Amino acid sequence: MNVRRSWILIIICLLSTVMLGRLGAEGSGSAVAQSTESTDKAAGVWRDGKAVFSDEPMLDIFNPYQRGYKPEQPIPFSHKLHVEKNKMECQYCHSGVAKSPYATIPPVELCMGCHAHVRTESPYIQKLAEHYEQKKPLEWEPVHNLPEHAVFNHERHVKAGVGCNKCHGQVNEMEVVEKVSSLRMGWCVSCHRMNGASIDCSTCHY
Repeated sequence: MNVRRSWILIIICLLSTVMLGRLGAEGSGSAVAQSTESTDKAAGVWRDGKAVFSDEPMLDIFNPYQRGYKPEQPIPFSHKLHVEKNKMECQYCHSGVAKSPYATIPPVELCMGCHAHVRTESPYIQKLAEHYEQKKPLEWEPVHNLPEHAVFNHERHVKAGVGCNKCHGQVNEMEVVEKVSSLRMGWCVSCHRMNGASIDCSTCHY
């Protein structure tokens, strides 16, 4: 009985913290601006990236890859510049997204196809060129990490008509790619149920 009461108190405290956080954000102009910016990046994401209504970002405190996670990359890469301004197709770089489980990261050789002639004076492009000459891949930091016991097949989702923004948000508007959805199991399952996809354990777990 004491254990049950303790859990109830913990849940009440967590919910109270969430509500106080919301009230604080509503009373702060800067917080509202930050919230609006975050919402824009998350536009189109399934259920706003939440597994359930109470799945607030502040509950990610024990997750090293929280919503808003955007690690520093070996070379700054702006999707907004490449996609929005230069009109590059997503599949030019992520060529495997519609034909393999993995979206794939472009090799240095693909980048140099343009940057052997474009912005060659940039120190970042010079670093890219060094990797190309030394035949060394760039070690990009993963942003959308899943547990090792979970599997996600990009090809199956793309062929089913699931747009990239349903999971990743408006990457085309991001200067730095960041995680905008919780990627929790309940979030994935809710989408599968709503769209008539399998919820058998073996669909997503080895």
